[in-house]
Amino acid sequence: PIGGTTPLHFVAAYVPQDAIILTKLLLAAGVDMDVEGCPIDCAGTCALSWCIRGTGDWTDERCALATFLIEQGCDVVKADAAYGLVSDHFDGNSALLADLERVPRTPGTERLMGLIRAALEAAGPRRRKAARTAARMRRDAAEAEMHDVESGDY
Repeated sequence: PIGGTTPLHFVAAYVPQDAIILTKLLLAAGVDMDVEGCPIDCAGTCALSWCIRGTGDWTDERCALATFLIEQGCDVVKADAAYGLVSDHFDGNSALLADLERVPRTPGTERLMGLIRAALEAAGPRRRKAARTAARMRRDAAEAEMHDVESGDY
């Protein structure tokens, strides 16, 4: 990890031309696709949310990488919960889906949204609530730690 994030986070954020190949190599090398980066950044904490946050430059490659991460078993509920804390479009349901509502509709985007919906529905409301609570606790702890560092009280 670099500053609480892994190279997978950066691949997901920037989606280079060979993003899926790089992701396969990173996963084969043992990178945890659900490891969390900084919980107070603007993209959530997981690689999936970093990938979807890039909706301003939405491409077929970005959609393919997000779909690939879900197909490989990333924790959609965890990614959605942490992203919901930082998303400016969160409506109480799914922050990831709310951001995807802003991108052009393609068969790939529709499939991605269907995978996210299915994962969230399969998890159920109790698991989603627990994930939101855990994400909130991680964010609050990170904010307190940053405050301590800034004030010199660590």
